[in-house]
Amino acid sequence: MAHAAETGPLSPLGEAACSGAPIPKGRMVILTSDGVHDQIDPTVLEALVQAHQTDAQALAEALVAAAEDGLEDGQPYRDDATAVVIRSLQIPPETE
Repeated sequence: MAHAAETGPLSPLGEAACSGAPIPKGRMVILTSDGVHDQIDPTVLEALVQAHQTDAQALAEALVAAAEDGLEDGQPYRDDATAVVIRSLQIPPETE
């Protein structure tokens, strides 16, 4: 287990754990803040993933743009909108 270092005299960080998990070739992991996934209808989210499934950067940008276009109680939504998209690629075999 990795331990986080102290950042200064006011607030030490707690413990952080790191582990790995394989991502099957061609699959994606999508991480979003609530400013994204609370604002986008699941059917729109699915359509965006389908439309941008080969371009992780384009998908992240589309998710944030869709969230920022949302309204809450008739007013523009005011929250951070963060999306991280990780796409697994096939690694070519090493050549000798």
